[in-house]
Amino acid sequence: DLEKGKWVKVEGWGDAEAARAEITKAVAAYQK
Repeated sequence: DLEKGKWVKVEGWGDAEAARAEITKAVAAYQK
């Protein structure tokens, strides 16, 4: 969920491999 007044612009859709890479990157950033 976004905080009130914030938004995200979606620039396009990728394939499943691109999604997997994004999720892996987000998990790594969270663990730091």
